[in-house]
Amino acid sequence: MSEEKTNNWLGCWGLFALFIVVILAFGRTAKIIAPIGTWKPTVRLWFTNRNTIEGDSIYISCLKEKAEVYSDKGYEKKELKTRKKILDYYIEKGDNATTDYAIASIRYYTCNDGYMHYCDEVSDAKRVLWNAWQNGELNNEEKELLYTSVLMLTNNVTILESKQAFVDALAVADDMEASTHKFMFQQQALCTLAAICMSDISSWSEAQIYIDRINPNMCTIDFLREECWLYKARYQLYLHNTILAQQYLDSAKSVGCHDHMEVINVTDVQRAIYKATGNISKTIKEQKHLASLQYGFTGNYNLQRALLKYENAILRHHKWPALWHRATAERELESYGELLQNQDTITSPMRLRYLKLYAAFQILNIEFCLAFDKGEAGMQSAIAELQAISILTPDQQLRLIDMSIQTALQYPSDSTNAILQDCVNSMQKRLQYSFPHFTDGEKASFWLSEEPILRQIYAANSSVDVKYNVALLSKGLLLASSNNVRRSILESGDSTLINDWNELQVLRQAEMLNIQSSNTSLLQRLQHIGETNTNSADEEMHKIRMRADSLERSVTQRSQAYQHLQNTWDITWENVQDKLIDGECAIEIVHYPIENDVQYDALIIRKQDSLPMCVHIGRESAYKVGAASIFNQQSPLIDTIWAPIRPYLSNGNIYISMDGLFHHLNIEAMMVDKNGNLLSDLYPIVRVSSTRDLVQSVSLNIKSAALYGGVDYGKSDVSDTKDMPRATAPEETERGFIFADRKRKGFSVDSLPFTLVEVNGIDSLLKSQGCETKLYVKQMATESAFKAMSGDSIRVLHISTHGIANQLSDGNADPMRYCCLLLAGANNTLSKNKPTAGDQDGLLTASEISSLDFRGTDLVVLSACNTAGGEVTADGVFGLQRAFKQAGAQSILMSLSGINDAITAEFMREYYQQIVEGNDKRSALTRTRNIIRRKYPSSMDWASFILLD
Repeated sequence: MSEEKTNNWLGCWGLFALFIVVILAFGRTAKIIAPIGTWKPTVRLWFTNRNTIEGDSIYISCLKEKAEVYSDKGYEKKELKTRKKILDYYIEKGDNATTDYAIASIRYYTCNDGYMHYCDEVSDAKRVLWNAWQNGELNNEEKELLYTSVLMLTNNVTILESKQAFVDALAVADDMEASTHKFMFQQQALCTLAAICMSDISSWSEAQIYIDRINPNMCTIDFLREECWLYKARYQLYLHNTILAQQYLDSAKSVGCHDHMEVINVTDVQRAIYKATGNISKTIKEQKHLASLQYGFTGNYNLQRALLKYENAILRHHKWPALWHRATAERELESYGELLQNQDTITSPMRLRYLKLYAAFQILNIEFCLAFDKGEAGMQSAIAELQAISILTPDQQLRLIDMSIQTALQYPSDSTNAILQDCVNSMQKRLQYSFPHFTDGEKASFWLSEEPILRQIYAANSSVDVKYNVALLSKGLLLASSNNVRRSILESGDSTLINDWNELQVLRQAEMLNIQSSNTSLLQRLQHIGETNTNSADEEMHKIRMRADSLERSVTQRSQAYQHLQNTWDITWENVQDKLIDGECAIEIVHYPIENDVQYDALIIRKQDSLPMCVHIGRESAYKVGAASIFNQQSPLIDTIWAPIRPYLSNGNIYISMDGLFHHLNIEAMMVDKNGNLLSDLYPIVRVSSTRDLVQSVSLNIKSAALYGGVDYGKSDVSDTKDMPRATAPEETERGFIFADRKRKGFSVDSLPFTLVEVNGIDSLLKSQGCETKLYVKQMATESAFKAMSGDSIRVLHISTHGIANQLSDGNADPMRYCCLLLAGANNTLSKNKPTAGDQDGLLTASEISSLDFRGTDLVVLSACNTAGGEVTADGVFGLQRAFKQAGAQSILMSLSGINDAITAEFMREYYQQIVEGNDKRSALTRTRNIIRRKYPSSMDWASFILLD
């Protein structure tokens, strides 16, 4: 063959090859020609002899190989056809109950958009795989298919228990081998389960479990990681913990996901945070932003947008725009309802979504009526509509309680009493479901935000019995909860439980002290509480806090505390009345906001009355006293406060529970007549945390006592005392006087010589009565010695030292951390030049005391300045008094103001003398007041002390 012919031949073959390449490239691009990977199994299928074991095996393996190639290359239609052949093969062979059939079925319906119409087939396949999984017969890939089948079924209306389905899905995901898919499946299931449980307050305990397990860092997909942070933020909103919710939301924003739906979800959470913090202007701004994001969407987004605009108009108090947007929302709601009715299949999520939107619309209608005074009929109708809805979110339930109370107060009727009592019962159920599974911090955040809603009931003109029940439920609720848990654990006899509890105390102390270096003093730590830090030490402290929270929930749920707490919640005014004897009465002081002021009332129960009585005792503006002020003996407050109550009193004990600024008023020491008689001279007043506790014994066992005094605080390093000049003489020193060092910005305290005289005198007196005493003076009066007494059942604990409340606070700190007693070495800590590491720094804080065990202590005497001080909340005073109550002490004698060192020493010596002579704790205090008042008429130190049972 000539060279020319050879070249022509090669050229033809080249053109032909090029043509084939072009055809293949075009076919592959247009997905007309199957991928090369399918050619070999296709050829093998042509020559396979079906209906033999070997032939069927080759046939099905070739189909599976082709399906996997199609799946990898994105040939959806070819993949679907191939998987249909696999499914038809198993059906033809009658193998539709085998694992292979189940796998083929799930794979087929997964890539078929119409799988919702084949629910029965998917359900059958899932059942087969589920049984195989339980028998340990599935590999990791097959477990992933089982997980997928479970999720497929959750979208169908025939599956009623979607929660259980996700529980099953999570169990399968947990059983997979470690892989990216496993972590993604876990976080998906956890987020969904958390959302389901958060929508029902009775499931909050489970929600917390799932929330704790959500770890956004395990997600490689941005939108899922962002979703994880958002769920954690939403849960904190349910707890009313807006600070932590904002932190989680900031983490979600940092992911940088720009998916439109995720942006809407982020904005929705931000709006909820602003709303929870009462920032109306930012709430409105965020709602406008959210409405603009949802503009143009189909489905129920137009309805959401109308609801947002309706709510904005109400918040801005714009009546006519509110009416316009309400009409728009009503039309959109009707359209959405009709759309659902016309669909062949309504999924459970779709129905739930409609009910939530309908409930949101009815809530806004009630708020509209309240804002524009549209009459009782409209509100009652909307409330009835809401109550008829079986599914309300916890947030909607709370708003319903709030608005029901407001409606009952604004439009009183014969049914007002029943409505208000229903609201109290509903709030009690919220506590019953939530409290057993919260940490103390979560309880405080939750209750201190929801208690003001119940407090509105105090403003009712009638329903005094309901008001008294509210006081019994709400006063000291957090303290009672904490004490019940502690008592239940320590008295359980369960060594494992008690060991876990002790570990928890160690973790809480580490968290409280926030020890980051040995050169950080408690004073410096106190001044930085609440600041957000990002260094590694703070990350370590975050881990400690998370471990402590987890351990606290565990020990709480394993204790029997809430059986007893439920009995406490069930106490009513009738139960209190049953405990009274003739001549006695129980008084609950309550306060509530009214006309830009605060109204104080006294709710009174007597043995002979059929119902409690309510007496107005003035408004806060009329008292003209600050939260930490002490009365003057010539004050007209006695006429304002006590004169309205006096007609209802007899000669028996008066059990009285304080509220608000009354915590800082020593009404027992108020002068009631021109003869100089004090209130406690005429009436036996028993100050209690709540009248729930009036049955407690007031007897005093003085068989053992521990006495602290004459403390060696260390050398005073104050070099410049112009800010706070020293006392001119030792006997003028106050037991809480701190000197500031202007140059080095340190602090210091002087020694208290009369505290040593005081405890030595009491020690001698008690020993003469056969009392076993332990004396801690000078350098022996250390924190470690004090904490070592925990659990020793010391009957009397007397502490004579400097007391501090507020001085070390930066204004934002936890009051349980800045209210403290000064013990040996305190000056070393107060001075920045000589910090003391660890928890033995000489500053015994309320937080540290609260973790100790003083359940066997009958009386704690805090012979120091301002020991009754602290932050007044709806749950009482957070300070030293709360700390000793949490530790289990029965009665506390404490001071409301600064006290003189010398006079106080004499006061205390006289008080114990009265006890030794046979007087009980209260009558001994009354006698001591009178003796010291007559001896020192120009001093008010005698009036500072109060006794709390």
